[in-house]
Amino acid sequence: MEPFLVRVHCMTYNQHAYIADAMNGFVIQETNFPYICTIVDDASTDGEQEVIRNYVSDNFDISDASGAYEKDSDYGHVTFARHKINKNCYFAVIYLNENHYSKRKPKIPYFKEWDDQVKYVACCEGDDYWTDPLKLQKQVDFMEEHLDYSLCCHRYKIYNQNEGTWGDDYVKKLFEESPDGFSFGNYENLNKAWITKTMTLVYRRSCMNNEDLNKYRYRCDEHLNYHLLRKGIGYCFPFVGAVYRRHGAGVYSVLSKKDRLVRWCRIREEMLKYNLSDEVLKNYVYYGLRKYLYNRQISREELGVARVVLKSFYLTEGLGKTIVATKRIIGSYVNGLMKKNNL
Repeated sequence: MEPFLVRVHCMTYNQHAYIADAMNGFVIQETNFPYICTIVDDASTDGEQEVIRNYVSDNFDISDASGAYEKDSDYGHVTFARHKINKNCYFAVIYLNENHYSKRKPKIPYFKEWDDQVKYVACCEGDDYWTDPLKLQKQVDFMEEHLDYSLCCHRYKIYNQNEGTWGDDYVKKLFEESPDGFSFGNYENLNKAWITKTMTLVYRRSCMNNEDLNKYRYRCDEHLNYHLLRKGIGYCFPFVGAVYRRHGAGVYSVLSKKDRLVRWCRIREEMLKYNLSDEVLKNYVYYGLRKYLYNRQISREELGVARVVLKSFYLTEGLGKTIVATKRIIGSYVNGLMKKNNL
C-alpha cells in the first residue's frame, strides 16, 4: 500500500441524521493518490455509531485479505478498511467510549499513526459535506505547486436545515472583486470574512504544530487557521465544493447571546495573551471589543479582554497609544450605556 498523501479530519458527535452525507462526500473523491479519512465519533448517544458501522460494512472491504482490521483499546474501538470501489479511499473510524469534548480530553493521539505520515490534512465536520468529486485533487495540486502557501480553501453553499432553504457563503463579496480566486492572510481572514470555513480547508501538515494549539484552553478552528496563516499564505478557489449545514443542534447555535459573548471574550483574550506582539490580532480584538461594549453592558469577561488588549498596545506601540486606546474603550462603554438608556 502506498503511503497516504492526505488525511481527512472528521470529528463528529450526535450527527446520525447527517454523517452519511459527510462520508459520501469523502468516498466520491477522484484522486491520483491514496487518502485516509479519520472519523472520530465522540461517544454519540443518538445512534450515530451504528450508522457509521453500517456504512462501513456496506461500502468497505473488511476482509482480512484486504488489510482491514478492527481493534479495541482503552479509549474505544478502531476500524480500518479500504473502500470497495474507490481504491484510493481508506477509512479509520474511532468509536470513543466516553465523550472527550465535555472533559477537554485530546483526541489527536488516537490518529497519530496516520497524521504523522501525511503531507496534507483536509477537514470536514460530521454535519457538513463535500459536493465536488475533484475537490481534494484540485487543492492538493495547488499546494504541490505553491510551496509558500500553508492552506487553501474554496466557496460553499449554506443549507438552513430547519427551514429547508439555501444561502450564499460568507465570501461572496470578496469574489465580486476577485472572481478567479485570491490569496489572503490573517488580516483578511479576521477582518473581511470567515474565509477558512472548516469543510473547505486543506492545509500543509508541516505548518501545523500541536504545541501552538495545545496551550489554548478554549481551542477552536480559529486557532488552527490563525497559526497556519502565520506560517504561510492562504488561497481561496472560486469553485463551490461543499455545503455548510446550519441547524439548531450545532455547538455554537445552541448558545444564548450571553454565552456567545462569554465564548467570544474567552477565545480572543486567550489568543491575544499568547500572541501579544501580533498587531493584526491586537487590532481585530480591540475593535471587536469596542463593538461589544457599545452594544452590551460590561462584564468580567470583557474586562479580561480589555486588560490583554491594553497590554498588547503597550508592548507594540508604547504608553501614549495605550492611553488613547484606554480612553476609546471607556468611551465605547459609556456610549453603549447611553444608547441602552436612551440618553
